[in-house]
Amino acid sequence: MNESLTTSGREGLVPDSPEWLNVLSDADKQSLAASAFSRSMHDAGGAHVVWLLWSTQESAVPTPLEHRQGSVFFLDCGCGIFAVTAGHVLEHFIKDRAERRVRGCQVGNVGFNPEERLIDWGRDRKIDIATFRVNPRRICRNWQAGRAWYG
Repeated sequence: MNESLTTSGREGLVPDSPEWLNVLSDADKQSLAASAFSRSMHDAGGAHVVWLLWSTQESAVPTPLEHRQGSVFFLDCGCGIFAVTAGHVLEHFIKDRAERRVRGCQVGNVGFNPEERLIDWGRDRKIDIATFRVNPRRICRNWQAGRAWYG
């Protein structure tokens, strides 16, 4: 580890601040202190993730349900809350819709149609992100009640 870096950061910089992180060398970024920071960020973010689940069957004949899943998180960048997932999750859902019988889709415990709620999908720009409209009142009401999600 770079000798000028300590677990409290470079002198004069706030530990774990953007400025502190930007001056780390590649070796420092792999250090225990950086790993602990990464874990804390991962854990904090994980508290805001909800499952996107759907079930499928063969199209021609009813078969046992196969379950698919991805994850969704919520952001508010100043213009209202929206949901975010990986673009490849949406792509897999759309492929299932085209090739199989989708028997249901939900975010948390609430029905959700990704195609109807789609804001944007970065596929044409080679960005693996898809965003969706959500109802902020349902998110807030259910989040405060300790439920996973919303609609």
